[in-house]
Amino acid sequence: MKKILMLLFLAGTVSAGFAQERKKVRPLEDLKLTEAQDKQVKDINRAYINNVKEIRQDQTLGKEEQKSKLQALGTARTEKLKSVLDAEQFAKLQRNRTATGERMKHDRKRGMHKKNDAAALKEIGLNETEGQELQSINKDFKSKAVALKKNSGMTKEQRMREMKKLNDERLTRIKTTLGEEKYARYDEWKKKEREQIRAMRKQRADKKSIQ
Repeated sequence: MKKILMLLFLAGTVSAGFAQERKKVRPLEDLKLTEAQDKQVKDINRAYINNVKEIRQDQTLGKEEQKSKLQALGTARTEKLKSVLDAEQFAKLQRNRTATGERMKHDRKRGMHKKNDAAALKEIGLNETEGQELQSINKDFKSKAVALKKNSGMTKEQRMREMKKLNDERLTRIKTTLGEEKYARYDEWKKKEREQIRAMRKQRADKKSIQ
């Protein structure tokens, strides 16, 4: 049932086993910093964190202006780190950052942690038959979505419209399978899940900013 539950909510999910095989790497891990470098890196990151907080709290900035300032701040921090680290250390830092970014993307696609399985199952109240039907619905959606993304004959806008149609069809089928009451619980659970994901993203961004 856990396998069914995971597939139910994670249309487009990649294998969870793949995530377990990926080594978790912190960007500054194994750089073998000297004592002087360690102090300089900490000072750079401390200043970066304070500046990020100031930008995020500045209510006079528009969304795009805030984004631009944060990007410029990140670029400046990278240049400062580059001046402190030697070539080998900086190259390894970049590789570690890439690995961390890929892992975070994968985690977002997974959508929820295994520890939430039992709670979600209890909250929505799915039976075995419903779980199997929803597994089939999501597999069908995933297959069509992948084919749509690979269709080079469509414009971005066309793909977006078709993807929305596919998802609307998926939700209609889910609603038919669950019925009004269980679908309402499903919809509420998904809203909570999205809130959790947003909180996780912010937490990861804050952690990344100090690495």
